[in-house]
Amino acid sequence: MSNVASLFLEVLSIRSEVEPLDPSIVPSVATVKTTGQYFQVAVVAVLVYDALITVDKEAKFFWKLPRNTVDYVYFVNRYVGIFGAITFLFWNVYGVDLMMCEWSSLDVEMSWVTIISIDYILMIRVLALYSQGRRLSLCLGLLLMLGALFKLAMVIYLDIFQRIAVGSLAKNVTICGQDLLLPWQLGVIDWVIPMAYGAVLMVLALYKAAEYWKISAGFKGFMLVKVLIRDQILYFMLVITCCMFDIIQFKLEFSNAFLAGILNALGNPAFFTILGSRMLFNLKEAGERGQNEGTSYGMPSQTISEIDFAEPVNAQRDSEPDIEGHNEEA
Repeated sequence: MSNVASLFLEVLSIRSEVEPLDPSIVPSVATVKTTGQYFQVAVVAVLVYDALITVDKEAKFFWKLPRNTVDYVYFVNRYVGIFGAITFLFWNVYGVDLMMCEWSSLDVEMSWVTIISIDYILMIRVLALYSQGRRLSLCLGLLLMLGALFKLAMVIYLDIFQRIAVGSLAKNVTICGQDLLLPWQLGVIDWVIPMAYGAVLMVLALYKAAEYWKISAGFKGFMLVKVLIRDQILYFMLVITCCMFDIIQFKLEFSNAFLAGILNALGNPAFFTILGSRMLFNLKEAGERGQNEGTSYGMPSQTISEIDFAEPVNAQRDSEPDIEGHNEEA
């Protein structure tokens, strides 16, 4: 357990009353809070900036009517993620009350929604490589649902056992925190589910990509498969990075409060919001390039692509034999 984490546990072991801190630890706690606020402002700025510079792509690909499930997932991923990051800004400010702290803690629930939406995006991308195979779609959908329920259970557990508390650095200077410091192992377990699911999807994507590569004589439009694999790897690396920083900040001791604050900020899952929207943009653009260039995948028993970028099981769509007719469903 880090020294800074121990300080917070000591300070915020209060339930319903605001109690003052030991003056000797006020500078360290203030450093952690200030550093966290700086980084969170930067995170929000990056999220908003990314939304602004890609609004043309959003309008082009997702403002169309009628909308399908993937369109709604895009909006949930992007704007729920931004909203969660904004609410968390209040976690590190001074002069808070319990209601403000509880409202700021909604970032945890927003992160859950973001990660599940990312997993859904990855799932439909992998299913596209397998032509929406019904059995595979059911299996991956079931795994996604189980993972979502597990993470929801973790969120509920944190809400029950790690209650929001308010501590006082000085007169009229209050801060947010939790009244219980959970074991670092729980942080690892919380990331194991998306990591395992991402690994399964990456293996499936790599396997199918290898098949396409073997039979790619006279092959055009391989950009679609490359986009799938590249983004899959980026997601996996981001999950590992967040998990690693969460472990470091709880497991190791840091005498430097500023360093502890930086590590805490780097484990922020808000960047999944950018990754999710970028993955869908990349897929849409790759699909357009494939359509314009005349995508053709030479299968042993078929002369056209089996890649079908549509919604998974039970989705209603017109069956088209060529990729040109399916890119618009991604």
